[in-house]
Amino acid sequence: MECLKRVSHIFSLIGSVLWLLVHHILPADPETNLAQIWKDVQVLYEELRVENRYGQMRMTMFTSSSQPKMKGKAAEIKDLGPVVVRLWLKYYNKRVEVHRQILAVLEASAHLDEILTDHPTDFVLPDAAAEDLISTGFIMCSIQYAVFQHFKALDMPLFGLTAKAYLLLRCCLLSKLGGPVFLEIDGATGAYVCNGL
Repeated sequence: MECLKRVSHIFSLIGSVLWLLVHHILPADPETNLAQIWKDVQVLYEELRVENRYGQMRMTMFTSSSQPKMKGKAAEIKDLGPVVVRLWLKYYNKRVEVHRQILAVLEASAHLDEILTDHPTDFVLPDAAAEDLISTGFIMCSIQYAVFQHFKALDMPLFGLTAKAYLLLRCCLLSKLGGPVFLEIDGATGAYVCNGL
């Protein structure tokens, strides 16, 4: 199941949440908002005993020309996931439907990581875990697509689904079947290729 960990579904998810918090939800200018977010992240790192931490946070770490994507080491980004769930809970408006949908996507993403953490060496997941992984993956991507549609008209499209979402779902499905499943990068195109049964 290592391939699923490498098909990181959280780069654009975390980047979009941070961009939304800094540019639209918190009340001050973006730089001041980012400073507040960084203070919150440092507190949550301690509370959650996060192992792989960012040493700083700058706007360029989650802003790109196409859509927000979190930059950093894979372990830092993965360990930032639970922190971002708590950040979102602190600042979101539970009366706004798209805010509740974003929370559902974040929680589903965290649940995917929990399933994989619970089965670090399994070549094939047990049936219950595989079914949970499959259903959570499909629900997460469905809700994320609805959130993407909501924000599509913005100058900065948020919560975009890329080919990595397809690879994520394919790896989820293959988790039940077993057999060799590998994520490779095509040398000619640079595209991710999920090879399996």
